[in-house]
Amino acid sequence: YEGEAGYNLASRNQLAMAYLDGKTPAILALRGTYTTMKAEAWRLTDKNEMERIWVYDSREYPERKYQGQGSHSTRCADIDGDGRDEVLLGSAVIDDDGSPLWTTGLGHPDYLYVTDAVPENPGLEVITVLETRCPNGGGLTVVDAKTGKPLWQLKEPTNHVHHGFAADLDPRFRGFE
Repeated sequence: YEGEAGYNLASRNQLAMAYLDGKTPAILALRGTYTTMKAEAWRLTDKNEMERIWVYDSREYPERKYQGQGSHSTRCADIDGDGRDEVLLGSAVIDDDGSPLWTTGLGHPDYLYVTDAVPENPGLEVITVLETRCPNGGGLTVVDAKTGKPLWQLKEPTNHVHHGFAADLDPRFRGFE
């Protein structure tokens, strides 16, 4: 990337912690948001040395689906029920072994929630509020966390939905509004 703007888009740095094997904490070093996404997972060995577990680079996967899917924060949670944490980059998810699990391909969310928002759907859901322009709808989405399958999407076109909030606000209705 050339110039200051390109460096900014490529160099959003984040740290996270996940239980990739279900019991041992691992440190995640992540870089990128709007274009290429990179992640490395590290753990401390019995000899007090850092050992790299895996490396992820979105450039190794179909560009339209995995590039530019990052958020301004990283979430880690066991979203597929296997006892090991997955890494939620934004609109793309890395499995506990460093391989892609799923992506919506909708682009960069400014806000990301991982919760049980839809009681009728077993397990967790991921709610995204997308900065990326969505001319065909989908600027606000709720997907099944295990599969990435859309459960609900805003049908109207959007252009940089910058703020969003999801919570169970109204006791008359089950789940999140």
